[in-house]
Amino acid sequence: MGGVRIELGEIEAVVLKRFPGLLNVAVEKANERLVGVAAPRPGEKLPSVQEVQTALAAELPAAYVPSEWHFRDALPLGSAGKVDHNLVIAWVRDQSKANMWGAIYDELYFANEMQVSVQPYSLSPSTRLNLNPVPDH
Repeated sequence: MGGVRIELGEIEAVVLKRFPGLLNVAVEKANERLVGVAAPRPGEKLPSVQEVQTALAAELPAAYVPSEWHFRDALPLGSAGKVDHNLVIAWVRDQSKANMWGAIYDELYFANEMQVSVQPYSLSPSTRLNLNPVPDH
C-alpha cells in the first residue's frame, strides 16, 4: 500500500503497546484503505480516533496509519481466543455498504431541492394525509 510493505500485525502491535486499555485490535485492508477496529478492556476508556492516529503517525510511516477507526464493545474471537479477522473484515465491508447506501438514501431523499418545509398550521390530519378528493371527469 503506497509502495510500502504493510504487515497488519505490526500496526496492531503498536496500537496495543501505546493503548494498554484496548483488549483487541484488528487492522484490515478494505477497498485500498486501512481500517482499524478496536475493543476496550472492561471498564477502560476508549482513546479518540485522533489519539490513535497521532500515536501511530509518531511510530509508523503514513501508509501504515489506518484512515478509519471503529470502536466496538468486543471483537469476534476464534476458537483459539484470537481475533477472527475473517469476521472483522466482513463487518468492515458491511459497514462500508451501509455507509454507501446511507449516502445514496440521503442524496435521493434529502437533497436541497426535495426538502419539505412543514409549517405548524399545516399539521391538521386532512393536510397531513392529503385527503382532498380528486374530481371525476
